[in-house]
Amino acid sequence: MNLLPDKACLLPRLIFVVMFLGSTASLLISVIQEPSLINVTEGSTLNMECRDKRNFSGLWSIEWYKNKCLKEGKIQPSSQIVINKNELEKTSYFILKRAAIQDAGIYICCATDEAHKHVCSNGTHVVISEVTDLMVNQTPGDIEKEEGANITLECQFMPIGNLSYMYVRWYKNRTLLSKRAAEYTIKEDLEEGFTSLTLWKAAESDSETYTCEVGRADRNLNGSRREFRVAISEPENKSNPTKKGGTEHREKPTAGAGFETGIAAGAAVGVLLFLLLIAVFMWKQKKRGTPAAPPETESVANEAPRKHPPLAGQASDVTYADLHFHRRAQPESEVVYAEVRLGPKQRAGKNGQT
Repeated sequence: MNLLPDKACLLPRLIFVVMFLGSTASLLISVIQEPSLINVTEGSTLNMECRDKRNFSGLWSIEWYKNKCLKEGKIQPSSQIVINKNELEKTSYFILKRAAIQDAGIYICCATDEAHKHVCSNGTHVVISEVTDLMVNQTPGDIEKEEGANITLECQFMPIGNLSYMYVRWYKNRTLLSKRAAEYTIKEDLEEGFTSLTLWKAAESDSETYTCEVGRADRNLNGSRREFRVAISEPENKSNPTKKGGTEHREKPTAGAGFETGIAAGAAVGVLLFLLLIAVFMWKQKKRGTPAAPPETESVANEAPRKHPPLAGQASDVTYADLHFHRRAQPESEVVYAEVRLGPKQRAGKNGQT
């Protein structure tokens, strides 16, 4: 659908400007406006330029008008319209963002010098075609996450016309979500054509389908894409290996199995520690030597004559030794003391020799 200006505005622009402003035809060529025709679809950005070629110094101003034959008046800057002026170069730029079908028409610029002479351009004819699709694009598609994850769904779309008429809605399983909630956040930037839904610390109850819808309230125009499918599962160490719907889950470890595993590990560590202690003890004993027992050694030495009485024919050949061993704290400094007792005949023989 194309929206054209009133029939009177289709008259030659030269006649239109002269009739309304009372300017002479010779002055019309001094203000140049480009381009002469713009043909776009809704949502596009329009750019026009106006240059005053007259050579003069002093006060200068320029204004923009739309369909002046309809007496709509001067165009004012807004969130949709930007007007830039360069007085030094006597130039003005007109920018219309997010064009809608009602923005179609004829746009002209008129310059005024210090003598209050109004000179208008030949204008730009704007034709805008209606769209039926806001080109909503959803990302990232279907999502599978574990519990506790933060999930963000995004939608990009084409903004059109006055943003006060545009709306954005999010649905969970076809139920409209409110703008504010503790478990999720909805953001939107209508001018940039962007909206997002963030699920905080997602739980299994968030496993649903989500859809964003964008539209204009002043007309029957909206757009949406296929639903987001969000699947939230338990963490991997808690999941079950049984298959449900073709998806494999791991089984939770039972409490008994974990307890038995802990006992076995503890027993193994205990055995290793016990063996280590025995090895250390034996090593220390080997280094120090076995401690002597003086009382026991002495008793054995005293009992030796009683256990082995001297024979009648061999009394002179037997020598009895009473040995006493004393061990000090350090093995390298130990001393052995021995007491030797001679037999009667040995003592007599020794005395005879002397």
